[in-house]
Amino acid sequence: DWSDLSCSARGTYEVTRDAVVYGGVSQGFRAPNLHDITGSGVALSGTEEFGSSDLDPEKVVSFELGTKADVNGVIWSLAAFYTDIEDPITRINETVGVDTVARITNGEEGYIWGVEADAAWQISEQWDLFGNLTFQDGKEKSRKDVGGPVTEDTVSRLSPLVGSVTLRWTQTGDKVWVEGQLLGAATQNNLSQRDLGDDQRVPANGTPGYMTGSLRGSWHAKDNVLVTLGLENLTDEDYRVHGSGVNGAGFNAILGLKLDW
Repeated sequence: DWSDLSCSARGTYEVTRDAVVYGGVSQGFRAPNLHDITGSGVALSGTEEFGSSDLDPEKVVSFELGTKADVNGVIWSLAAFYTDIEDPITRINETVGVDTVARITNGEEGYIWGVEADAAWQISEQWDLFGNLTFQDGKEKSRKDVGGPVTEDTVSRLSPLVGSVTLRWTQTGDKVWVEGQLLGAATQNNLSQRDLGDDQRVPANGTPGYMTGSLRGSWHAKDNVLVTLGLENLTDEDYRVHGSGVNGAGFNAILGLKLDW
């Protein structure tokens, strides 16, 4: 039985008519779930895993600072965050007889920080360009083995550098729009010891980077009829989102029809 009071506070300051600075502080709370305290099963790459009945809740405090501005028709924003983690719920090794199993327990402490940037430019009445970029990193202190020394390691399954660029054309009157998008991720080889041992989800040398291209569009055939079409992963790229454990879909076509009455 756990309870918590979590609070947050945010503020915005208008530097000029076209630029603002904002910031915030917020708390987070995660109580152990039933699997964390009583679970017994197979996790990661076939490792037997057991819960712990004496787990403490995981708590975080996040700080965010950012700015947003409109400069000559280009709307852009840049934000950074830092999240402090207390008693993270994690797994450590435990020897049971001649076997090594994973025991769910509380780590010591940790943190994650990251940055995010995006921009939108209305090139003309019909053309728009969008882009975004994100990056994160973090460390966590815990014991690798039950009763062992406290060590620091990379947070598991951190997202690599990820970005996208989208160019959209819109017909006058908004009856038709078409956009092309490039989405890419850098190679993620900033791996924790847990990631290095999880060969079902993470390749041996890290998750390779990738880039995919897509085309999407919609057509208002009538006032109450909307037809959409998406052509994803045009080059049939073989890729994997880091930590997902499965490869992404190959070339994919999605046709949609929406009727209003």
